[in-house]
Amino acid sequence: MKKMLKIAVSMALALMMLITPSIYGVYDNQNNCDLEKGKKINTLKLSVTNKDSNIKIEAAKYLMMMQSSDNYHILGFTQQEFYQMKVGEPFTVYVFDSDGEISPNFNDQIYVCPLIYNNEIIGTITSKYNLDSGLFNFSMSKDDSYKNIDDWTINKDTGVVGRIGNYVIVTDGVNIDFLNYRPIDTKSTISKTQIYDLREKLFENTRNHYSDVFDVSIETLLYSWNDQQNTYRDEIDPTLPSYVMLDLPHVQQGPTDICGCASWASVLNYRFLTNYTAQSLRDAMIAGNFIESGCTPNMIEYRNFANFTCENVDCFYYSSPPSFTMLRGTLNQNRPIMGSWWSYPITESQIARSTDERIYHSINIVGFEKFDESLYVYYLRNPWYDEVVSTMVTNSSEVV
Repeated sequence: MKKMLKIAVSMALALMMLITPSIYGVYDNQNNCDLEKGKKINTLKLSVTNKDSNIKIEAAKYLMMMQSSDNYHILGFTQQEFYQMKVGEPFTVYVFDSDGEISPNFNDQIYVCPLIYNNEIIGTITSKYNLDSGLFNFSMSKDDSYKNIDDWTINKDTGVVGRIGNYVIVTDGVNIDFLNYRPIDTKSTISKTQIYDLREKLFENTRNHYSDVFDVSIETLLYSWNDQQNTYRDEIDPTLPSYVMLDLPHVQQGPTDICGCASWASVLNYRFLTNYTAQSLRDAMIAGNFIESGCTPNMIEYRNFANFTCENVDCFYYSSPPSFTMLRGTLNQNRPIMGSWWSYPITESQIARSTDERIYHSINIVGFEKFDESLYVYYLRNPWYDEVVSTMVTNSSEVV
């Protein structure tokens, strides 16, 4: 995600992106990665922009850090899944514009390391290159967007994964599968038929280096849990991290819903015991003349609706990222933070057409875990997913 919009804190809108991690881990050099005997080893190969083993190594470190905090239930994993899943090889999720073009910049690419348990993908660690720091940012979730990707059986064992419009797709240039529908707020729309017609171009526009995503044979993934936990704590912070987690109810963003309405409904339902859905909140804002019919609410309108319809709200609006101190103080007061990010690839076709294909999506910051003064994990609620997502933050000023 390239940069942020405006933010408001507490019953308000804050902007969030993945922040560069600086993580340390302890590794066991034994090789015990074999999957269960009798299990089929999937050899699926997916396109990756730049075959860099450091992505997988750093993703494994991030997994170990999350395991040290023992918050598997927050992220939706079972205890057995959380401590036995392995990090697979990364693949690239390309972000295409409506012409099938991708950004030529390396730092625009998104990498996904599948989390593999019993030879199935049960979650992901997503990373993105931070141009300023020269490091990768990481986020972990029980994301089901790619859970069916290992069933890609279209006469070839290779594929290209990407987001185009509201869809996550995989294609070999001849065939195409629509893995998931993830609605976003964008001025540019593209249909499944149009995407199908672009399948050859989508495939050809990627760099055809391939990664066997089910390869988990790497020593950095194997360690003794007790030794790893104790040593990790010594290297990060000998004391337990401070921790806050708000139990916001999940409000699902349906296929025709607005993501901001779903996120704001979650905040209002938590604070004021309302029972909004994404659609009913939008209807209430229209009925109260906070927005016009057919319009998408903006941040100021969400804030105004809360301040005028609920008691003792005191919703604030900010145009800069919350500092660690502000974020801790806000969440410690039982006040969640809701925000929006935007991102889009800069392509020659967009410049030529003078089009705006920015992608907007909302999230809620519902918790944090502090490991030291410059090492945090933020816990996010995304209206796409039932479960909470974690993301590493090392410098709050980088949320720009």
